[in-house]
Formats: sequence, C-alpha cells, structure tokens
Amino acid sequence: CGKKVDKYVHFLDKELEADSLPDEQIQELREAFNLFDKDGDGCITTKELGTVMSSLNQHPSDEQLQDMINEVDADGNGTIDFNEFIRMMSRKLRETDTDQELQQAFRVFDRDGNGSISATELRQVMQNLGENLTDDEVRDMIREADVDGDGEVNYEEFKEAFSLFDKDGDGTITSQELGVVMRSLGQNPTEAELKDMVNEVDADGNGTIEFTEFLTMMAKKMKESDTEEEIRDAFR
Repeated sequence: CGKKVDKYVHFLDKELEADSLPDEQIQELREAFNLFDKDGDGCITTKELGTVMSSLNQHPSDEQLQDMINEVDADGNGTIDFNEFIRMMSRKLRETDTDQELQQAFRVFDRDGNGSISATELRQVMQNLGENLTDDEVRDMIREADVDGDGEVNYEEFKEAFSLFDKDGDGTITSQELGVVMRSLGQNPTEAELKDMVNEVDADGNGTIEFTEFLTMMAKKMKESDTEEEIRDAFR
C-alpha cells in the first residue's frame, strides 16, 4: 500500500477539493482514518472500515458496507487508501443529506402523517406549487410511483421515483441524468431539448432539478401526455 500512497499524495488536495467537503469534515475523516491506520502506511483494511465509520456515527449494514468496499477497492487487495476513503465518505454523506431532504419533502406531502401519500394530498401540494391537476393527472402521477398498487405512495416508492432520475444520488437531476432515463424509455432528445426541459422547471436557475422542480416537471409531463392523447383521439 505504501506505493499507492506515493502515487496519490501529490493529487490529494485536488481530489478533496473536487469532493467539496468542508475542511473541518476532511480533518475529522483524516483523524478517524489515522486512528485505525496502525502502521501509518496510508491504508486501512476493509475489515476495519466498519469500525472507522462507527467512530464517525455512520452505521451501514454489512451488505451496505460490502457494496461501499466493492465500489472503492478496485484492485481487490483488501485495503483502502485515504483518497478512496474520502471519496467513499463524501458519497455516503451526500446520500445521507439527500435522504434527509427527501424525508422532509415526504412529510410535506403526507399531511395526515400516516406514512403514505394519497391522491388528495398530492393534489393539495401540487396546487401549492402552482400546478392545478385534474383527477386523472393526479392518478397518473400516483400510478407512476405506486409499485405495490395500493393507490397511494409510501416513502420507499417516493424515494425510488426520484432516484430513478438522480443516478449519482446527490439530490439533484442534471440534464445528462434526465437524458439517460428518457433514452431508456425510448425517447431520444437532443442536448438542447434536455436543457430546455431542465430550464423550464429550474426555478432557482442553478442548472439542475431539485425535488420540488422534479414534481413540476412530472406534472407538465402528465399534462402533455393528456394533450397528445386528446389529439390522437381527434384524428381516430
């Protein structure tokens, strides 16, 4: 592992900057990492990773831990250097933030707090977002996410609907991510068309789609589908 340290030390500052973690958080991660890097060679074993994460108040399951290890231990040598560790933790912390944001959004929709979103609750929130949907449009939106077919959307279904688009789990949807999903659905939009779709709902102008903007986009999609259906009916 010592050779790996020599290779990454010169690039570490640039890599950490790319992960956009605050200095104090990087320092906390460094201290936790060093605590378990017994021989000071800049690496920890994959077995020690769970202990390191527990010291940072992160408690992944064995399965999640194995997935995280597989993502960063590309050469399968059973060790993780600090650069790999910081990338993994940056991703993990970002996923935690996204999950908390989605939980907060879910609670806004789940007005009676029963753990699922009904058609009535969805319509009320969409009205607050400036989208007046018909009963059919609301039912269509529910049906898009309702995996178990009970007519309502629980948290896992709610989260899955967004993560289908949000491939990197950072809590926002880029035009590239939007393109991947649309192509998987048999659509083939140009880059310009994708950017137009993002810009149409990107209220804060940051070039990506947050969750409430995503809902507005889905509502517009439902309305467009209804219009296309009406046009097809007229020419039958």
